[in-house]
Amino acid sequence: MSKNSLGDIGKHLMSLIFIYIAGILLATFAQVIIAMKFGASNLTDIYVIGITIPNLLTIFFTQITGVIFIPAFAFVYYKKSPEEFWKVFSTLFIFIFGLLIILAVIFLGWSGLFAKLLAPGFSDGMLLTTSNFIKLIAFSIILSGLSRLLSAVHQFRYKYNAPALIPALKY
Repeated sequence: MSKNSLGDIGKHLMSLIFIYIAGILLATFAQVIIAMKFGASNLTDIYVIGITIPNLLTIFFTQITGVIFIPAFAFVYYKKSPEEFWKVFSTLFIFIFGLLIILAVIFLGWSGLFAKLLAPGFSDGMLLTTSNFIKLIAFSIILSGLSRLLSAVHQFRYKYNAPALIPALKY
């Protein structure tokens, strides 16, 4: 690796770190605003319960992206051909898009069950509100999963700024 490419990686890494930290600070600021506005009320509990599943799926897709997709994309792109990469990527994109739609439909259809599983101590009214919130946020599963897949394309091509903005855009 040449000295110039190490400098480029360092420059990209510093911008990635800066944007990631800015995203964390923005998310923390958003949580402080929510706590100041709503306090530690039932609505806050419903919000936390409602975003639990989408957040866990985001973490899952982040791990898959980093461990599986980025190395596989780089292998196909650099060892085979860019045309072969785009064929593989489009097939994978369609498959994952379909899988995410199925997951979102499951959360839409069984939001009441998920509310009961995640918050067994809630009253009937709070369970209904939690169920409605889960329905509202179910489509974020699709957007989050696809954004992680698209960020993998940017990352293996050494373009880090767009993927680093994802945590900031989440809130």
